[in-house]
Amino acid sequence: MKQNERKGPVWNTWLKWTGLALLGLFLVVVTLPYLFPVDAAEDVRTLEPFDDSEFHEVDGVWLHYRISEPEERLRDPVVFIHGLGGSTYSWRHQVETLTDAGFPVIRVDLPVFGFSDRERGLEHSMENRSTWLWGLMDELAVERAHLAGHSMGGGVMTQMVYDQPGRVASLTYVAGAVYNDPPGPRSLSFPPLQRAVEAFGPRIAVTEERIGGLLDSAYGQPVSQEVLDAYMDTFEVPGTAGAWVDLLTTSGAVDHERLDEIEAPALLVWGEGDSWVSPDEGERLLQDLNDANMVMIDGSGHMPMETDAEWFNEVLLKFYDRLEEEAETP
Repeated sequence: MKQNERKGPVWNTWLKWTGLALLGLFLVVVTLPYLFPVDAAEDVRTLEPFDDSEFHEVDGVWLHYRISEPEERLRDPVVFIHGLGGSTYSWRHQVETLTDAGFPVIRVDLPVFGFSDRERGLEHSMENRSTWLWGLMDELAVERAHLAGHSMGGGVMTQMVYDQPGRVASLTYVAGAVYNDPPGPRSLSFPPLQRAVEAFGPRIAVTEERIGGLLDSAYGQPVSQEVLDAYMDTFEVPGTAGAWVDLLTTSGAVDHERLDEIEAPALLVWGEGDSWVSPDEGERLLQDLNDANMVMIDGSGHMPMETDAEWFNEVLLKFYDRLEEEAETP
């Protein structure tokens, strides 16, 4: 009995100090991220990344875009929408081929990506992305266009055709991510964790080794230093880490239950070796759309428009030529 009595105060003291230690640790964890500086977003219009860079404001959001005009405009414009981590640079190999064929080419960066806005507080829903891009098309007086979207961009253009079907001449899904869930973990709604991502994310995740590894995986082959540098440039825009927090916590998926509403003709392009968006998703999309054809390339990965550009451009032009022939047939 006396031994138990002696043990009680010791146990209580241990619990007290353990509790205080855990409380102290918690306070350190939640306050430490705020002791480190973070990059604030800057006016992206001051960046001037390319000679043909242009910016337009839609609903308070600045979009970076690039227009390439043919010598003679013969066809509806082609609007290219990049995937997660991509930018206007992702479509560099398509510009000359399409402008030579009479297509104006419009490449645009979604907010958070490329050189578009990094302002905090944006909601990156598919509906908002569609609104931003159609707002840009209004500014450019584009009445009707061919849309081409890579990976995440496939979901964006799907929302665009839901919203304004009469303005869409065709859809090209390049490894289109239509059935996936939003990328963000719910735990990022905890403010100290958001701050930690802002403070430490660039130091940990945005390194040549990590970004290069992701690109190697997406390409299905090692990337050149030139390509790595181009992608790194977009991740180093001030305010990117904080904007990614908003992206991860507010992104929404497109409603794939509505795919049967789409009447626009669609081309599905997949790399047979795509480990990011499985070709099985392309097969599913082929069944869910009303008017679609699918083409796969052996040995290609997630980014055939970059790694197999000549083949990709040939397939794309054949698709557009077929649509034109069908339109001219009585």
